[in-house]
Amino acid sequence: MPADLAVIGLGPYGLPLAQAAVAAGIPTLGYRTGPEADPLTPAEVRRMLATGFRTPTGPAGPAELGRVRTAVICAPTPPGADGGLDLTQVEAAARTLAAHMRPHTTVILESPVRPGTTEDFLRPLLEQGSGLRAGRDFHLAYSP
Repeated sequence: MPADLAVIGLGPYGLPLAQAAVAAGIPTLGYRTGPEADPLTPAEVRRMLATGFRTPTGPAGPAELGRVRTAVICAPTPPGADGGLDLTQVEAAARTLAAHMRPHTTVILESPVRPGTTEDFLRPLLEQGSGLRAGRDFHLAYSP
């Protein structure tokens, strides 16, 4: 069954979002961006997997991101060495998504970031990696 939603980043922001989506009946694809703390119990994760949640693995895993209508990036942004936020995992998520994104996808950044990050950092990564233009070929938003 194709997923309608991809949650990229399965830590304290992404996994509860995926849990709520699956509970609402939305087929959901979960994609890890790196080491993330699991805020749910094993029983909660098993229930999600039994009701429409998938976490593709292997070389073909990222390609499934190209089949979703909506992708929410919930990658962690820990403090960086310079005192700002480390956007490494957001960048990795954006590059992976962009390589498989198709027209009319809605991309929402839900990672905790500074104002302007969506437009100044995420948008260029998605446009360069996909060849698509935000506002014309795909939709881009931020969810604080």
